Amino acid sequence: MFANSSVSGGYLALQSVLSGFTSPKAIITLYPMIDMQSAHYTEPYQKPIVGVSNYPREAADSFISATAGNSAITEADPPTRLDSAIAVVQNGRFLDLLGHEPELFVLERIEAGFLPPRETGKPLLPPLFLLHGENDTAVPVDGTRKLVNILQRSHPDTKFHVAIRPGDHGFDFPATTQDG
Repeated sequence: MFANSSVSGGYLALQSVLSGFTSPKAIITLYPMIDMQSAHYTEPYQKPIVGVSNYPREAADSFISATAGNSAITEADPPTRLDSAIAVVQNGRFLDLLGHEPELFVLERIEAGFLPPRETGKPLLPPLFLLHGENDTAVPVDGTRKLVNILQRSHPDTKFHVAIRPGDHGFDFPATTQDG
């Protein structure tokens, strides 16, 4: 089973399944980044993320130019580079880091059928649990809603449970297994 608590973890778990790399029994996503072509990631505007005011465009430009052509960073202790990540999103430059290749976008892959072959009768995805804050300023909940709508429309055999709760990104940090 994939269980993750990072925004990119849900994206990576979904992409791993959609690419045919793995077949987990279930996926648990917490505030997953699903719609990375939305205005939140591609357009600059005032968007305080978890209470952090907008960084200037130069902060995003500096980070992007410093990472261009360098080896991928695969590990860091939070909150290392968190300010750079926030600056990139606030300034609409996320795709400058991620890329623009069609296979990078979960929603578009599912809608376009850009998927590996699978067994007849097998659902596109394993059972999903999607947890998201209604007022998430870091990863808008609309991406989760879009995923649910696409799955209901084009892959109704996919089992999922969606829990959208009041709160911002990370609202569930104090939660326990008794919360439901």
